[in-house]
Amino acid sequence: EQRRDAGKTWAGHALGSDQDLRALGMARRNAERAEVWDHIEFSSHTVSEAVVEMPVTLLITNPPYAERLGEDAEVMTLYQQLGGLIKRNAMGAQAAVFTARPEWGKLLGMHSHRQYAFFNGQLPAKLLLFNVNDDAIYQRSAPAVDSANQITEAALDDGGQMLANRLRKNQKNLGRWARQQQIENYRLYDADIPEFAFAIDIYVDQQQQVHAHVQEYKPPATVNEADAALRRRQALLAVQHVLSLPASRVSIKVRERQKGKQQYQPLQQDAEDIIVREGDAQLLVNLHRYLDTGLFLDHRPIRRYVHENAKDKEVLNLFCYTGSVSVQAALGGAKRTVSVDLSRTYLSWARRNLALNELNLWQNELVEMDCMVYLQKCRQSFDMIFLDPPTFSNSKSTSNVLDIQRDHVTLIEQCMQRLRPGGVLIFSNNMRRFKLDPSVTEKYRVEDYTARSLDKDFARNARIHQTWLLRA
Repeated sequence: EQRRDAGKTWAGHALGSDQDLRALGMARRNAERAEVWDHIEFSSHTVSEAVVEMPVTLLITNPPYAERLGEDAEVMTLYQQLGGLIKRNAMGAQAAVFTARPEWGKLLGMHSHRQYAFFNGQLPAKLLLFNVNDDAIYQRSAPAVDSANQITEAALDDGGQMLANRLRKNQKNLGRWARQQQIENYRLYDADIPEFAFAIDIYVDQQQQVHAHVQEYKPPATVNEADAALRRRQALLAVQHVLSLPASRVSIKVRERQKGKQQYQPLQQDAEDIIVREGDAQLLVNLHRYLDTGLFLDHRPIRRYVHENAKDKEVLNLFCYTGSVSVQAALGGAKRTVSVDLSRTYLSWARRNLALNELNLWQNELVEMDCMVYLQKCRQSFDMIFLDPPTFSNSKSTSNVLDIQRDHVTLIEQCMQRLRPGGVLIFSNNMRRFKLDPSVTEKYRVEDYTARSLDKDFARNARIHQTWLLRA
């Protein structure tokens, strides 16, 4: 009560501003309930428009935090504008900025003389205090976001600049190689710097627009989440800066082992497909909807092998995913392809990939079935079989549980029974500790094709998959 009574004697004046009219309405009602409404003037302005037409002794603000990745450029621009507003209207005064992004305080262009750590709800935040005078103000060499809304070097901290330098180096080397090989979609970066454990892939759509797909390898539980979040943002900003991309053409995800039906659950339901080109094929990818994009870039050389060797052959594609291997086989002149997968989602994707390349379904059959069950029932023979099973898989629709280390001998035996004389089984998997059973090499002619199944962009990660060619 004493504080309330003392407040009523205050002869000062306050100006409150927000561009959100609903927020202003709530602020007015709060002022009325507190009986201080006659001391406060409310107005609706953006930061860039706001002009304070009275002497200022204290300026306090709680700017947005860019809660969603991808909003950074817009909010960083706001921080730059906010610094300008403070310096224009509050010279000689005090300023306080309450933010969950204290690293962006530098965008204000002023040195903070004191900082206090608080929580905004459960979100760690800091109150940055400023003496707004000539000693506190410094000129930035460049804005963090330029006039074209592009991220600049000034937005990056030391770690972000280190990542940006590596991306430039990789872009120069791998970009030249990709152009020479007429490859448009490739891996630019794969945890080259341990502190930035990301895989960054480049995709180019029909309009020749570049897209970046950023996957973070799941950090250990011992890593501080706030530090991980900061690195994630810096990685996103570095990618946008080096590749000159808007946030809408950068996707970021956390890469971790998926269980059960997780791999089929949309991350972003309304995300649109883009069409990319690989050799003669056009393929649909989606950079936002699922963890995977619909095209495993590391298997590019295998698809190339299939395309070059499929002419007049009948090809079986097991665990076919989105059917890109079948598309390459058909475009390479295959007499017939059969694609088998238990996922209706992926078979629908495969159907659209076939249609996109004007390939009919009577020559390119799609089978919705557990691949182990299919091999038990199948009586047809094939000239080429591609077997790329997951490391582990189970499903409610079948009692079968696949463990590739345990089950690969059985799978290979069943495939070889369906292989015509002179045919080839291409067996690949991405289990890092996988060991091919010696009985397989004793019974069949086995060629380790792993080194040749990795292009230059995946050479730094030689264990991303293993591949063998098997013949009777």
